[in-house]
Amino acid sequence: MTEFYFTRMDLKLETWDLISYTLQDGQWHESVVGPRVGRPLLAPDGKTMHLGQYYMTRNHCGWSQLKRLDPPFSRRD
Repeated sequence: MTEFYFTRMDLKLETWDLISYTLQDGQWHESVVGPRVGRPLLAPDGKTMHLGQYYMTRNHCGWSQLKRLDPPFSRRD
């Protein structure tokens, strides 16, 4: 296990962020992946993170920008 993801609320700004901790050279490093837009769920291969109506794919820099799911998986607004 070299990665850990969770959501955290900034009490001053009253916003939620998706946070990751990554183990590198024996040390844990924190980074903000982005705003929390849904419950983060990783695909079994670890290359796609599902976030409600959105998803991100893993790339050489970390994670892609949020992408919206297409029908039939997206909700009708």
